[in-house]
Amino acid sequence: MRRLFTLLIILFVSSNIAFARYNPKYDKYITKEDMANFVKEGVAFAKIYGKESALREYIDKKGLFNRGELYIYAYDLNCIVLSHGASPKLIGKDLSMLQDTNGTKIIKSMVDKIKKDGKGWLRFYWFHPKTKMITPKLGYFEIVEDDWWIGSGIYTNTQ
Repeated sequence: MRRLFTLLIILFVSSNIAFARYNPKYDKYITKEDMANFVKEGVAFAKIYGKESALREYIDKKGLFNRGELYIYAYDLNCIVLSHGASPKLIGKDLSMLQDTNGTKIIKSMVDKIKKDGKGWLRFYWFHPKTKMITPKLGYFEIVEDDWWIGSGIYTNTQ
């Protein structure tokens, strides 16, 4: 058990070195690579510290997973919100029917891709809080364990 714990710590430390970290204080734009690495950090954190600790960390406004416009959202495979860095009040809600302006069922589409490939990308349209307009957004998401997954997103017309 101690050997496994040591291995997990090494994995976490190396992931922090290997993944380029977006920092809103220094970086003007968030790239899709920044976002994917951010999600991978979230997956590594959950695998090391466990589901409950990770879900709490994802909603901590001063935590590791709230960096400017980047935050983590977590769902189960039934589209129930487990954690949401931007809107903790959504926790426990079923968002399977949530659609963008084009009729794309956003969370359902992500879950379908997760079930098929374990990870994926989705383009959709979402309200941008700064511009107050419906804006293209790109989401990246990955399975964490058999019953839950996490993701993040970036607005794609602001770069």
